[in-house]
Amino acid sequence: MNAGAADGKDAEKVFLDMPAMQSNQRSIGYVRTFMNIVAGVATGIMGCTSFYGAAAFLALHLGTSLGIALLMGGDTKQYTNLSFPRFLVDAMFTNAGSFLLFWTLFYALVYIY
Repeated sequence: MNAGAADGKDAEKVFLDMPAMQSNQRSIGYVRTFMNIVAGVATGIMGCTSFYGAAAFLALHLGTSLGIALLMGGDTKQYTNLSFPRFLVDAMFTNAGSFLLFWTLFYALVYIY
């Protein structure tokens, strides 16, 4: 019987360094928030409205998340304990408010006033 087996099944033990995970999540959150603000400003200045603005948000959020994942070597579970698909959409709606605020602000500043 395997020394690491529990009840006849192989148990893989995963040790998480919670302060490091929290620090990683905080840093990723800062990058995503900043990039969504920049994306909102750019989308507003380009004059995107309606579906095009929403599509820009989706594309830029997924692009930012993909870029961060590539910097992690594609192993998001090691740094954040989130699977790759979950990592791509994580905090999407949390950052949507920042994007929407700057998108509408800069659209109004450039095209309305």
